[in-house]
Amino acid sequence: MNSKIPSLFSRLAIALLLVGGVSPGGVVRNAAADELTIHGWPDASQPIPVSLDGFTGEEKSVLAFDLEIGGCDIVPADKASYLVRGGNDGGVMGQVTHRASKAVLLPMTKYTGGSVRSQAHALSAEIIGKITGVKGIARSKVAFKVDTGGTSEIYYSDYDGFNAVQVTSDHSTVAAPAFGPGGHLLYYTSYRAINPDIYSHDLRTA
Repeated sequence: MNSKIPSLFSRLAIALLLVGGVSPGGVVRNAAADELTIHGWPDASQPIPVSLDGFTGEEKSVLAFDLEIGGCDIVPADKASYLVRGGNDGGVMGQVTHRASKAVLLPMTKYTGGSVRSQAHALSAEIIGKITGVKGIARSKVAFKVDTGGTSEIYYSDYDGFNAVQVTSDHSTVAAPAFGPGGHLLYYTSYRAINPDIYSHDLRTA
């Protein structure tokens, strides 16, 4: 459901919400200094060696991609600092163990519901969280616009670009999609009423 936000106060409030403040996942933006600080994220120059055992097909490729994006390097078990073991038996499941200490960081956990991709994303987010202390981004969504030849429309998808969903059918120029707190509302600018107005779309009613 799309709804127009008419008041100047509302527009300013949304602009401030999207530009400054604290974002989910330990990210703090200093709008005045244009600086971004990420707390608890591993040193990107030192990938975390992780092994995958028992996974096949799509679940394995999704997990490997997610973990590499999260700062890991997929290596053989004898080279790994963390051992990820699991499989897919009616749902993606996995366990994380610290190889040197044998400590179990994540007991065998099963993820059901949705597709294999969504289950693998959920597992990888937990794995990154247990290893780094900062939950992974694999369950995040991204919003973007697609030019359609003279006009454009807003879409959102999984963070890796899969499962794209069209949000608008304005048949106009749209721009600057941004999620509100909680990720249920998507704000964007549209020229469908000639002026550049800010609209909101409730993704729960899509």
